[in-house]
Amino acid sequence: MDLFRRYIVIIMIIKVEYEKRIEIVPNLFYCMGLISARGSTRISRVMIFIDGAYLQNHIPHVEHGEINYSALAGHLISNSNFGSPTLVRCYFYDGLQDPDQDLSYLEEQGEVTKRKNENKEQHLKKKEALEKIAMLDYFEVRKGKAVYYKSNDKKRLGKWFYRQKGVDSLIAIDILTKAYQDHYDVGVLVAGDSDFIEIVKAVKNSEVNIMGAYFEENMSRELEHEFDRKLLLNVQVLRNKNIIMK
Repeated sequence: MDLFRRYIVIIMIIKVEYEKRIEIVPNLFYCMGLISARGSTRISRVMIFIDGAYLQNHIPHVEHGEINYSALAGHLISNSNFGSPTLVRCYFYDGLQDPDQDLSYLEEQGEVTKRKNENKEQHLKKKEALEKIAMLDYFEVRKGKAVYYKSNDKKRLGKWFYRQKGVDSLIAIDILTKAYQDHYDVGVLVAGDSDFIEIVKAVKNSEVNIMGAYFEENMSRELEHEFDRKLLLNVQVLRNKNIIMK
């Protein structure tokens, strides 16, 4: 069982124990008029979970610094349409390069030096971009790893790419635990990976609504069907709203 699946199993166990302890509380609060029949507050508390790599990969030739993330959060909130939404927090997830990644397996010393320098440069660039995002109101940055590797795929043979590690697990842990701890009523997930199908199902079982925000050209249809509400992201619309500032 891979690490991602282990996280899901652990969180589901926590979910069962948590439900046992709070079974009577929603009925009590409902009788007192403090919450609605679905178990949430009258004002919808919204949390946003953004897979940074997914977002940037679908906006060609745009760096993190050219995306207005505060405006993006406002766009997502205004389209959530679940009661009167108020933003609790926006979590931004991305992989950060290891500037000291071991590349000694490369045969040519010249290539080792070249790739190490490239990796260090990208690390500093990404680190600066993530620090700027972390300074935004209501934003919190969560970092996984970005591993620099040479592709063996026939279509991209010999080209160098970054592969994220641990980012999906961070998203899954946050979106699940914060739902069952009653930290939000509406979750907005900016992602398109089929790995999130069971996560979204589990969150909905906690009586939390989930909206998906995604690009049509790279979206798991099974995941799309699980969302309570859907927001199709379009590059031109994002430019018109000055969310993409280039």
